[in-house]
Amino acid sequence: MERLVDAGLVRSIGLSNFNRNHLDRIIKICNIKPVMLHLEGVFMTLDEELAGYAQSFGIQVSVHDLSSSTTKEENEFLENKDVCKMARAYHKTPAQLLIRQAVQRDIIVLSHSTDPQRIRANIDVFDFELTSDEVEKLEEVKTTIKKKHRTEILGNSKSLG
Repeated sequence: MERLVDAGLVRSIGLSNFNRNHLDRIIKICNIKPVMLHLEGVFMTLDEELAGYAQSFGIQVSVHDLSSSTTKEENEFLENKDVCKMARAYHKTPAQLLIRQAVQRDIIVLSHSTDPQRIRANIDVFDFELTSDEVEKLEEVKTTIKKKHRTEILGNSKSLG
């Protein structure tokens, strides 16, 4: 990839779905640092630690549309009464809260909708800002849902011994 940059065939290098070990290996050997890391972006599975780690090297992070609810966990989050109450306070949808949270973390969100109304809703996230308490509440709800569903799948961890 570096040869392509040197030859002027591409302007920069981007990575997709790399984990921390992959990123470390690239950082150690590269002459031209990657400028972008695209991560799996379904908000319930987004690797927040990896996103922050990449950003610590000055690498921009992008994700797919965080609001595309396809799993039971995501639907539960988007329908959570506290999340819905927070969204109503801003006259937004729960999905818009998630996109705003990503924007505040300097994460690029790539939407894949072809519905004009949804496209407009996806970009209507720049007229408000979540407080640190609100971000913490969103993370708390997300963590609670993840733990609940992990327990449903694995059972009580004490019984797994």
